[in-house]
Amino acid sequence: MQETITEITRVPLTSKSTGKPFTSLRMKVASRGDALISGFGNKSNEHWKVGDSVNILIEQKGQYLNFTQADSKQGQEKTANAKIEEILTKVSKIDYKIDRIIDHLKGNKVKSDYPQEDVNPNFDIGDMEASRVLNDDEEIPF
Repeated sequence: MQETITEITRVPLTSKSTGKPFTSLRMKVASRGDALISGFGNKSNEHWKVGDSVNILIEQKGQYLNFTQADSKQGQEKTANAKIEEILTKVSKIDYKIDRIIDHLKGNKVKSDYPQEDVNPNFDIGDMEASRVLNDDEEIPF
């Protein structure tokens, strides 16, 4: 998604687990207001500056917002996975509907997805007087 950078900071850090140096890229974008978004600085984003429009994917990770570049391998995989999930959902719905149509055409009774309810509900109000009108100072008796 195209985002416009409103603030950007690069912080050189060292990984606690590997001891290797890396650059933390922290920025704010117009669509997220004052929310801070973090990611890794690299050669492909070292020229980014305030006002640039960049193609990034933003993900919520717990209380933090992280970004990946949409054109990076990781970004492309996330985009592709999201599209695959969307397609699988649609195919599942179509498959379910086709099964229901086939059952109907075969004359099989199609089961409802909803629980069977009593077709003759009992509206008996017991001891209450249904025709009684309440006075202005009386409360509804239930």
